Parts: sequence; structure tokens; C-alpha cells
Amino acid sequence: MGVGDRTLDRLVTVAEYELVSSASACEEAMTALSTRTEREGLEGVVNYRFYSGAEGTDAGAVVTYADPATWPRHHEMVATWEEYPVLQATVRLTAYRVFGPASFEVRARLEAANLPVRLFPRLAAGFDR
Repeated sequence: MGVGDRTLDRLVTVAEYELVSSASACEEAMTALSTRTEREGLEGVVNYRFYSGAEGTDAGAVVTYADPATWPRHHEMVATWEEYPVLQATVRLTAYRVFGPASFEVRARLEAANLPVRLFPRLAAGFDR
């Protein structure tokens, strides 16, 4: 799919976290949430990746959604799972990046989060294999 293909409406998010617990506790919580999302999550969550920082003091997540509507539905779902508050207890969200067409609902929720957010709504170039 090239840039001219308007079906390319995936939403990619990048979250940056500061660890407020041990790196091992954070990675354990990330693994638990990721495993459950893979097993029981929405099909529209195309990929779900957590990363640990080299110093053991920060982490990140890169999530690709099939479309902007999946983002709020995913967050509503995982917020009800027992794994979610466990992860939240290990990290503090410090910044958020959104690549792709963020819906009004996505933008409104991010504005309410009161943290640095950057939006990159327009695909300028690229392809998917």
C-alpha cells in the first residue's frame, strides 16, 4: 500500500514512561498485559510492543491500531482488566505521540490527560509490506 492508498488509516501510538518501580516489575507487568491483549484483545490491535530503556529508568510502548476507532475501544477494554492497574503502578506516562488520523475522541482523551502529546496526522510518504 502506498501513500496514495487512502485505506492506509492505521493509527500508531508511541508512549514514553518513567519507571516508578523496578525494571523487572515493569517488564513483568508489560508481559502480562501484552499476553492478555494478544489472547483476548481486539482484532484491531495490529501490534503491541513494549520496550525497556537502556538505563532501567524508562520504558516505551508502540501500538498499531487498524483504525482510529480501535484506540478508545482498546483502552476501555484493558482498563477493566486486572493487569492494567498493575502496569500503571510501575510507570508514569510522560509523553505520547500519535502517527496517523486521530479521531476527535482520541484527541479529546489525550487533551484531558494533561501530558505532552504530539500529533502527526498526515502520512507524507511510506509503504506497508
